[in-house]
Amino acid sequence: MVFFLSLLIDGALAGAIYALIALAFVLVYKASRMINFAIGEWVMWGALLVAVGIHTIGLGLGAAIVFACAGMVALAFVFSRLVLRRMAALPVIASIMVTLGLGAAMRGIGAVIFTGVPSGISLPIPADPIAIGGVRVATDKLVAAIVAALCMPGRRRCRSASMSTVTC
Repeated sequence: MVFFLSLLIDGALAGAIYALIALAFVLVYKASRMINFAIGEWVMWGALLVAVGIHTIGLGLGAAIVFACAGMVALAFVFSRLVLRRMAALPVIASIMVTLGLGAAMRGIGAVIFTGVPSGISLPIPADPIAIGGVRVATDKLVAAIVAALCMPGRRRCRSASMSTVTC
């Protein structure tokens, strides 16, 4: 029974992480009307910039996160100016292909630019799992689930005025 509960809790916590990923896809699509398949690479670059802030520049975790946010905003601005403005009149498949290519480019360029930067980031949460009634719960997954719960909007009732419009 303990094994079953462990699997159940671990699966639910993994599902919360998938919910955060789905939320990222939805937010990007709602903001830009573009399906972005390079979301993972954008997150990777943000995490690597946090690692640069901590290990190379010597910032604390909070300051490194602010540094990474500023770097990601600058990178997104450059990408918007150089690429997205030219994509406005093209078919949707073109923007999908651009994000797939961008993901490959970000992986390759990131491997070159961030060579030698330790990728480990020490977090202010315990590394050891929490044991609750014999069931071990990973603290990092638990924190991710809490973040997912905080990021999820409250339930909204939407009504459909017609087949093509939905208002909330």
